[in-house]
Amino acid sequence: MLKGTSGVYRSDDMIVVERHRQQFPSLCLSCGGVCAVTEVAPPIPGTRSKLRPPVCPACNSRRGRVAKIIAMAGVAMIIAAPAIYFMLGILPAVVMLLTGVTDLGIAWWLRGHILRFRVLHEDEQYVWIAGAHPDFLAALPSWHGMKLGELQGRGN
Repeated sequence: MLKGTSGVYRSDDMIVVERHRQQFPSLCLSCGGVCAVTEVAPPIPGTRSKLRPPVCPACNSRRGRVAKIIAMAGVAMIIAAPAIYFMLGILPAVVMLLTGVTDLGIAWWLRGHILRFRVLHEDEQYVWIAGAHPDFLAALPSWHGMKLGELQGRGN
């Protein structure tokens, strides 16, 4: 366990975060490498605060690069659609235009979702996060509360 970590625990292959008193370890959530933890203002009790687990700049840029490449391909297809219309006709141009618009939609979705972690369950006090690197999980203390399955079973 790393020093300075509080309010963040591991439960099997998930992370349990106390919503109002978390201090993440200085490891990347995606690759497990050492990275700087950004300081955020402490959340106000009774409000829903956004969690910001640490992600290193390399993982951030690598993941953002995929979205940029797909967006550039979409823009290129949209720009080329009029030329395709004059050369090959309406059907290939419409297909190219729709493909370009779809690529832009996929890039928009990727940019918004691939940089985030996957929240499995949250309540007023705790947030359960999946998809962390094993090294990140190994740096956390064990969670001694209810497992996620038990918690969800009680809620139904």
